[in-house]
Amino acid sequence: MEAHQLENDLALTSAFIAEKEALARNFHVDLDALLSEAQAAKLLGVGSRVLQKWRQVGGGPIFCKISSRCIRYRRRDLIMWIGSRLRSNTSEVVSELSNAR
Repeated sequence: MEAHQLENDLALTSAFIAEKEALARNFHVDLDALLSEAQAAKLLGVGSRVLQKWRQVGGGPIFCKISSRCIRYRRRDLIMWIGSRLRSNTSEVVSELSNAR
């Protein structure tokens, strides 16, 4: 499981760095663009089911409920959520509720 967690952490870091580098190269990245569940999952390096679970129990990024069957995530909110999850060591205490939104 440790290797799997490391792989997930690397994917998250890679996605975050890619977004930041795109902005740094002056590519137009619409931070207010609404991403589908699949797009958001890819950006975060998790599966769609993980996002679904987070919406039910909390702890994930904020989302926009367009309709009962249409969920969207704003790119800006995903990037901010990733940033709020960064830690310098494993001893840092994370309050799931305070970092969820």
